[in-house]
Amino acid sequence: KMQLQRGESFASQGKKFIELDKNDPFDSTILIKALDVFTKCNQLIYDVEYLGNEQVLKDKIERRNKFQSLYSEGKSQGKKGFYQQGLSYFLEAEKIFKVARVSKKIKEYENLVQLQTQYENNLIQIKHLAKEGDFINAKNQLDLALTKFSRQDGEELRQKLETVINAKNEYRQGLLAEKIDDLNLAKKQYQLALSHLPSLESAIYRLVLIHIKENNYSSALSYLEKLTDEK
Repeated sequence: KMQLQRGESFASQGKKFIELDKNDPFDSTILIKALDVFTKCNQLIYDVEYLGNEQVLKDKIERRNKFQSLYSEGKSQGKKGFYQQGLSYFLEAEKIFKVARVSKKIKEYENLVQLQTQYENNLIQIKHLAKEGDFINAKNQLDLALTKFSRQDGEELRQKLETVINAKNEYRQGLLAEKIDDLNLAKKQYQLALSHLPSLESAIYRLVLIHIKENNYSSALSYLEKLTDEK
């Protein structure tokens, strides 16, 4: 008899929790509490209605969890600048629950998708310029693109382009120094170029030649080994 009373008490608590739920798909707290007490109830007594309540609560919580997961992933994609991908998550979430907050995000992302598409098209052209060796033009176009749409991959590409441009500038200064026979300055500039871009073979090659001119064969050999390692 005591077990029956405790079971009914849990069931009564569960029903009260269900009444408190505001049907907010973003909040499962009350339903989880209701499920907890109905689970305890069903461990004590057998009642088809209470078993049904437990299953309904499980289903509702599962739906809300899926909705919340889709909504959260949509926002996460947007924060990274992938609005097209984020939009697909919001559209899936809306199939589960149609609420104002999701509808607002869908409209917002639909507008931002256009900017994302333009940015990604620009990025293809910029990467092509960089591949062709036109680093300065590539960086100028990237700077412009990032003022309209900023994303991590663009910022990372800008850093790489800046590194290559700085290395090339130092290398050119080294060539100018060699022309006026200032070999110490030339070495310094080539080493600066390599500090930006260690894989710049042309700078390593020039250092090999300078050290041979200076009869510093051990240093020349050291740089020659680097050149061989790079290849």
